[in-house]
Amino acid sequence: MAKLTSEEIEMLQKRTLTNLRMKLANDLEPNRYFAYLRQERIIDEDDEDLLRHIAVRTTRGQTLIDMISRRGAKAFEEFCRALHNGKTQSFLAERLVAEYDRLKADYTQEREAKKAVEAANRLREH
Repeated sequence: MAKLTSEEIEMLQKRTLTNLRMKLANDLEPNRYFAYLRQERIIDEDDEDLLRHIAVRTTRGQTLIDMISRRGAKAFEEFCRALHNGKTQSFLAERLVAEYDRLKADYTQEREAKKAVEAANRLREH
């Protein structure tokens, strides 16, 4: 099995966040993670101010998830780490990891099947 490129990893992480966006936002307590995400330079002071001024918790969660999805692999990994280390919401990290693993397995299987078809087509051409 070939290793995923950084672009493929980011694509799968974005897809993971998109697939779970509403489930995460409904359960997420975003304010708990601002300090850690700032420390890890995933969000900055302006982001935190923007998030804190969103009155509805689920909307705040959706906005944070959208920020994470645009900021690359490190942001996804640190978000998962924050959820896991927060203990009370580690089930959200488990959901994210399970969905990512499922998408990765599906993607890898599809990619390998496509390569096999391409190889078979090349053999037929010769």
